Amino acid sequence: MGHRRCIQISLLLATVPFGVRAPSLQGAQTLDRLTALAYRASTFTGLVVSDSTHLPLEAAEVALPDLGKTTLTNTSGEFRITGIPAGYRVFVRKIGYGAAHTRLSFGSDETVERRIVLGRAVTLEPITVSARSSDKVPATFDENRRVGLGHFLTRDEIAKYDGMKLASVLQQIQQAGVAGGRGHEWVQSRRAPGPMCPMRRGALDTLCLKNNGYYIPTFEEQRQGMPIACWAQVYLDGALMNGAHEPTEPFEISSIAPERIEAVEFYAGPGETPLRYSRSGSNCGVLVLWTRRR
Repeated sequence: MGHRRCIQISLLLATVPFGVRAPSLQGAQTLDRLTALAYRASTFTGLVVSDSTHLPLEAAEVALPDLGKTTLTNTSGEFRITGIPAGYRVFVRKIGYGAAHTRLSFGSDETVERRIVLGRAVTLEPITVSARSSDKVPATFDENRRVGLGHFLTRDEIAKYDGMKLASVLQQIQQAGVAGGRGHEWVQSRRAPGPMCPMRRGALDTLCLKNNGYYIPTFEEQRQGMPIACWAQVYLDGALMNGAHEPTEPFEISSIAPERIEAVEFYAGPGETPLRYSRSGSNCGVLVLWTRRR
């Protein structure tokens, strides 16, 4: 039975920015293996409340992005995450509230409790925007943009590239990378975790690459200019177009013209990816495309 460490300290971190660059997945996996020798997995549990009313906040997101662990608070504002090695960052956020982040130290086989206080975010007066109903994007686009994580492009910004390739649009996003040639293009995150794999006969070990989320192209794909890479998952109007298998297979974006796109969301790493798009393989980036409805 592990010992229990209860810390009754409120974290009033409403003004601290939530987005912090996450280290590579391989680095986290290496750390897991090392700490497993000296530590038994611990548990993080606690309560998330509002700073003004001190009432519990339901559906607040509590995440340890370095480990890919995420959960939502229940109706009582409570959360619980198990299987945690030592020394990881913790993020807490909820739409309408300032995000909080801190680094906690987890020892051997212990339970760490925290009471986390989120402050109300500053809101602006609503602005009425005239647009055709057929071209509107789902409310989740605006919700995700208000949280302040990820990269977002609207129709007005995309329209500058009508008649060009979608790659030209994505190149405006600093964290998005486009690879390809001979008329073929695929998207990845510039913050994708780098593999730490041994060399086998002058090349990186193929099995190790696959286990780290790197797709190995076929001979025909290599002829098209496809490199070995950790490819971003792509959603089109809310439907996942790739990522059904691991590692994530590349999705061809060259066939999608900018004039067909109403809005773009791009998340470079797990620390900024919303829960609805966070799944196995999303550490290599997530691209969300919303098409225009006519």
